[in-house]
Amino acid sequence: MLNIEDINIADSEIISTIKEKNKIIITCNSVYNLISHKYIDGIRITIKDWSDFKIKIFTSSQPFDVPSEKILKENEVEEFEEFEIIQIIEKINNLLLLKGFSKNSGKWIEYLFENAVLEVMET
Repeated sequence: MLNIEDINIADSEIISTIKEKNKIIITCNSVYNLISHKYIDGIRITIKDWSDFKIKIFTSSQPFDVPSEKILKENEVEEFEEFEIIQIIEKINNLLLLKGFSKNSGKWIEYLFENAVLEVMET
């Protein structure tokens, strides 16, 4: 198992995202290991058993405008916004944040999890 703090996922292709009840599995083609200074092919990130999950969606009417922000709780999401690319993963105390571009809409999105169990494994 890998530590999320030890990898850089920016610009890695997301191969699949599977959403189940209280569980999300994200598979990417490769990530950069900050400890070994090598790329690792095939990573699976499993996020589960969270106490709260929200998706922030940022929209702008034109380039360089200040974006508007829409926050959806898990039960308010009509169509699940998958990532095309995850640029940032942050773990701050009991919060886990994933930030990047939506595969569905191309908009900047953020996943916010509270008290989630996180597993990062090579596939």
